[in-house]
Amino acid sequence: MLQVEPKETYPITRYLEDPTDTATRYVRALVYKPRTNELLATLNLTDRGSQRFDYNYEIPADVSGQGYFLQIIVKVYDDSAYTTESNRYERKEINLLVQQRWNQAFGSGGGGIDINYKKIQEIIRDEVKNEFAKLPKPEKPKEVNLRDLEDRLAIAKDRIISEIKSIKIPEQEKVDFGLVIKTIKDIKIPEHDEFDYSMITDTIGDLKSILQNEFYEKAETIKNLFNDLFEELKKPLIFTLPEGAKMNREENKEKEKETEEHLKINFRDYFKNRL
Repeated sequence: MLQVEPKETYPITRYLEDPTDTATRYVRALVYKPRTNELLATLNLTDRGSQRFDYNYEIPADVSGQGYFLQIIVKVYDDSAYTTESNRYERKEINLLVQQRWNQAFGSGGGGIDINYKKIQEIIRDEVKNEFAKLPKPEKPKEVNLRDLEDRLAIAKDRIISEIKSIKIPEQEKVDFGLVIKTIKDIKIPEHDEFDYSMITDTIGDLKSILQNEFYEKAETIKNLFNDLFEELKKPLIFTLPEGAKMNREENKEKEKETEEHLKINFRDYFKNRL
């Protein structure tokens, strides 16, 4: 790869290889920055005759100072409008490194100067190391006197408390509630008519008397019923058999059952009719 300097004039040339070609050809060069694919220039080369074309191109400046690459593609066309690329000739690619040359000769003396970057790094490293060695070493930090710090804090505390105590808070004025109390006392609540409970008490007394009388009457009736029942039960049961009739044991039991049922029925009817 060829190295060129910024702002240097670089000749772009193209020589057609086929000597038997008698047709008129046109040559164009496209200049790119390959890293960004930026098209920097479109150059139409001058026909110098004998199938030789050239163009003196000024290399753009190196703004970054770090150098950059250029890519030049040279094409051959069949027409002056540069629309039909010739299939008889290949494209040519030229790659350039654009960077300031530091190894050229200086002054009237001859010869070049080669820079040993590794040696420069070692020199810089040694110089930095020496300069650091000259720096004064940090002193051991002094011990903090905590007693003095405590005394200062105590003084600050006393001052703060003194300032707080000196703050005068205004006393709140007493509120006179006399007007409020007088207003409340002046409120007149209407008196309600006294309720007459005599009608309720009379009704309850009448109801009580009715219930007592009813209870006494029923109790007296029940008492008489039981007295009558006891009198009836005291009487002996007499069974009268027809003359000449005889009863065996089975017939006697059956008769007793009939008599018992008859007594139960008469007992219910007795109370039912009396109550």
